[in-house]
Amino acid sequence: MRKLLTCLFVVSVAILLTCPLGMADEQMRPPAGKEGGHGKRPTGQRGNGNRTALTGSAVKVINGEQNPTELPELSVQSTKADESALRVQDGANVVIERLTINKRGDASSEEDSNFFSLNASVAVWKGASLTVNGGLVESAAKGANAFVAYGKDASIKVQNLEIRTTANSSRGLHATYGGRIEGDHLKITTQGAHCAALATDRGGGTVIGRNINAVTHGNGSPGIYSTGNITAIDSSFDATGSEAAVIEGKNSITVRNCAMVGHKRCGAMLYQSFSGDADVGTSVFTMEGGSLTSKTGPVFFITNTNAKAKISNAKLVPANGVLVEGGSDRWGRTGRNGGHFTLQAESQALDGDIVVNDISDVTLILGQGAKLNGATNVKATAGKVNMELRDGAIWNVTADSSVDSLSFAGDTVDDLRKRIVSNGHVIHYREKKGILNGEKISLDNGGMLVYTPAPKVAVQTSDDNQKRGGDRDGRRRPGPPPDGFGGGHRRGGPPPDGLGGGRRRGGPPPDDF
Repeated sequence: MRKLLTCLFVVSVAILLTCPLGMADEQMRPPAGKEGGHGKRPTGQRGNGNRTALTGSAVKVINGEQNPTELPELSVQSTKADESALRVQDGANVVIERLTINKRGDASSEEDSNFFSLNASVAVWKGASLTVNGGLVESAAKGANAFVAYGKDASIKVQNLEIRTTANSSRGLHATYGGRIEGDHLKITTQGAHCAALATDRGGGTVIGRNINAVTHGNGSPGIYSTGNITAIDSSFDATGSEAAVIEGKNSITVRNCAMVGHKRCGAMLYQSFSGDADVGTSVFTMEGGSLTSKTGPVFFITNTNAKAKISNAKLVPANGVLVEGGSDRWGRTGRNGGHFTLQAESQALDGDIVVNDISDVTLILGQGAKLNGATNVKATAGKVNMELRDGAIWNVTADSSVDSLSFAGDTVDDLRKRIVSNGHVIHYREKKGILNGEKISLDNGGMLVYTPAPKVAVQTSDDNQKRGGDRDGRRRPGPPPDGFGGGHRRGGPPPDGLGGGRRRGGPPPDDF
């Protein structure tokens, strides 16, 4: 061993002596064109390691020295790669009555486009604000998001405007690193993959949309994709190539009086990819009024994360008779990537079954005016379904079912019978509690409750400590996060100055993201 170490040392010294001075430094520098001039990031916005992320140039730049700025009309065309049409920065406060943007020229890096506003049609940076009261923004370039609020206190307000994008990774309203966008009376149409109408990405952000009419056509292009906090009110979203809504990690979507349709996989998906774009935690989906329709699969699909939803006065329409599915997919580690979901409903009809695989669990909390027309865990997997029937709730059982914990308002058998319409079906309960003490209990309409212990299959929790994303074969995924999905709160704290970056560890979920 000592001879081997000596040989290695000698060889290393020889290599160092034969290398021209500075060659090692030269090899560590970014490629030509990546620093300085058109490719240089603003001071303090460095990525991880030696990488300097691109923010590109802009045809029209408005900075704080021109503050305040009010323009009755502005028309800008960009045809170059890595070039935004309009950029507002350095504390500028800009108001434009009518804005017309035509963007051509692809981004050299979709990652930089999605994180740092490279090649955006309109970009507003940290501490600056833009208000637009009408117009048209069109882009036919890869990585050309329409409006991007990038950085803390970057603010965009836009109304009475149409957005059209046709290439991949070109979203409608897009916030990163704490940016904020508000849109009102907007028509948004996207054609490419990874092109959500409303979205956040690395570092999270806030997007609020009112009176939005959005149609997305591309693969992995939901109506709403959240790695931050997104709210939509009195709006419609039709995602012909994706789910209607997607939340990754510890983030949220709130919709009020919105019509949402997802044509692929499910209506709403709540998941964790471990790409580094969203903190690990509980995804939160809130819906008041409106409708959520799945053209393929369940209304809700939860995988590799903890999640909860609160629904009231909404119409939920599954394509396959399944209301909620907790299961495993390509994200996470096999055997530890189940879904863990709590659904609370009031004044709400819930039509469809509850499905769980061996490592998933679903808790249903039915409040006043809530009625479930469906069955639970029909296949009697080792997964868990917990049911709480509060005062005024009804479970109309449509097939023999399994539940783990069954709680209800009251403490007598008659109280329980008031909450369940059995239709002659058997409900197998697994947890002895109160009057459910292991005895059979007859129900109205010919059904009964029967104690049946759960299958003895090891159940593991979701892999919240996993630090990587992976495909089904365990390989790391290339490329950007889903939807262009991606965004959220970066682990390890924000980059210097509240902005920049580094490379994501994972990339888009395979396939449709």
